[in-house]
Formats: sequence, C-alpha cells, structure tokens
Amino acid sequence: MKILTGTTYLINEPRSMHLAGQIIIHPKFTGMTEETRYSYDIAVVVVEGVIKLNDLQNIVKLPSKNIRHGDIGMLAGWGYTIYPSSTSSNRLQKVEMNVYDTYQCRILVPFNLKIDQFCGYKRMGIGACIGDSGGPLVVDNVVIGISSLTIPCAQGVPDVYTNVKYHTDFITAALQI
Repeated sequence: MKILTGTTYLINEPRSMHLAGQIIIHPKFTGMTEETRYSYDIAVVVVEGVIKLNDLQNIVKLPSKNIRHGDIGMLAGWGYTIYPSSTSSNRLQKVEMNVYDTYQCRILVPFNLKIDQFCGYKRMGIGACIGDSGGPLVVDNVVIGISSLTIPCAQGVPDVYTNVKYHTDFITAALQI
C-alpha cells in the first residue's frame, strides 16, 4: 500500500509517497454484518520513513474528550463527487459537517448505531461518498472521526463515523508496536 501526502491534487503537483510498513486492524472489527454495522471500523497504518511536516502536511491531535453534538467538523476525502459514478476526484474535497452524537444520530439513521459511532450531516447533496471511507473528520485540529459508512452518498441521511476518542487506547497501543 502506498500513502500519498502533501498534496491536494493527484495530477502534476508536488507530493510525497510513503509505503505502509504495517497495518494494524482493530481486533474486534468483523466487517459489515447486520449485527455489527461497521463497529470497530478503525486501523492504524504505520508508514516507512518519516513524513516531513510543512504547510501541506502536518499533525492532527487525538481527542482528549468525546465528541459534542453540534460541533462543526471538516471532512476531507478523495471520493466520488457525483453518485452514482465510478470516478474518484482528482482534487481533495473538503466540507464542513454538523456533528450528531450517537443518541441524536440513532433517531436519524435507519439502523442502530454502536457505541463507537456518531454521525455527520450537512444537507442533501453534501457529504461523504464512495472513496471517502477512512477520511478524517477534524474539529479544531483534532481528528474526532473517521468516515465509515454512507447511505449511499449524501442522499439526505447522515454519514456514520467511527468515534476516534472511543479508540484512543487502541491507537496508542498500536503505535507502540
């Protein structure tokens, strides 16, 4: 696996390429089943070498507190901009999303959320899509969520995120390996 950093455009722009040295998948992740609905949908990718920090690539913090209903987060991703489609974006897309805690989100989605999930929603036509999974949702330079599940793509139903705060112990343990 190759990780591309330091760019907002995939073609003809300077960037850095890094190889994945190790991928650590959460041991409780079982995939998409009716029972789990992508619970524990998180992994840590350790890159080989060093990512040099600059204006285009920098550190985001892990959360020290849980998400707050009503926060505004920034979602970034390379996913489809038109659905249905079969083409990902060549330009990194970003959009502000309203954060809904697990309780509020359970009212809005047609299935039961797990404790390590929450939602983000802007409006119909704006949101995560195919290819955005694994992308960050950031509030004040803190990564609070990881894009996990869309139904199907900005169709008026909130997007589901893995709650990073719920998994900080897993993340820090994985980085010690």
